[in-house]
Amino acid sequence: MRKQEFMNNERIKEVYGIEPSDVWKEGEIVLNNGVRIVARGKGSQVTGMRPDLIIVDDIETEAQAKSEVERASLNEWFYKTLMNRPSPEGRIIMIGSLSSKLSFLTGFLNETARKVWDTRIYKT
Repeated sequence: MRKQEFMNNERIKEVYGIEPSDVWKEGEIVLNNGVRIVARGKGSQVTGMRPDLIIVDDIETEAQAKSEVERASLNEWFYKTLMNRPSPEGRIIMIGSLSSKLSFLTGFLNETARKVWDTRIYKT
């Protein structure tokens, strides 16, 4: 969400009761209620964080999905790094398009993942 939306949108303030604090920098904002929002890219360092919520959005491009090396790298980062980051009560929400039968997301949505994760697939 853009800074202007937080600063000028009265509806956001009315519905959510939040406003930005003085901390507003590239990739991180802190709201006046203490909520900290941090943006990180795929493969970024996330050690030292214990977020309550991680949102993964479009984790790979179609070209990356077709690359065995890219898929292996993403798979390792996701399972060895990102999956270990949430707080004990934390959640991970993953959003994306199934761009290829070989994509990370397609592989993630196998039967094993569906037994462990709450999954939803919507047709476009």
